[in-house]
Amino acid sequence: MLECLLARNLAVLNVLQVVEKYIDAVRRGDASALPLHRDAVCVFPLNTYRGSASFAAALNAFTKIVRNIKVIRLIVDGEHCVAILEIDTVHGEIPFAEHIHVIDGEIVAIRAYYDPRPILAASGTDKRKRVAQLLRTAYLPVMSRDVF
Repeated sequence: MLECLLARNLAVLNVLQVVEKYIDAVRRGDASALPLHRDAVCVFPLNTYRGSASFAAALNAFTKIVRNIKVIRLIVDGEHCVAILEIDTVHGEIPFAEHIHVIDGEIVAIRAYYDPRPILAASGTDKRKRVAQLLRTAYLPVMSRDVF
């Protein structure tokens, strides 16, 4: 019983360490430090990144608008972590949540939740076109259930 509890606590600690490393790498804009699996699928309200190279390429643009990332809470259940964050951007503070799936010390999937309206408004994007595009992609299955 004690061994099982110890193993579970070590697994939780491992997931937390990977997630903290990811958040720190994003905060610093250090793509080389991202603990992403090469085939990771990262789904955000405005984009989906397939593969670590795709995500790393987008990190540069993201770090240009981010001032700080504050971790509110990290909740771990098995291989999964939900990160509740507050991201201070040039567009204001944006409440942010990420469901992060970690396997063998690497992030294999991220699903992010945030309100993209401040970013869209600042970028001058035609909202109707962007919302239509988001609705088209939001209901398409982006991955099988077993990824998360």
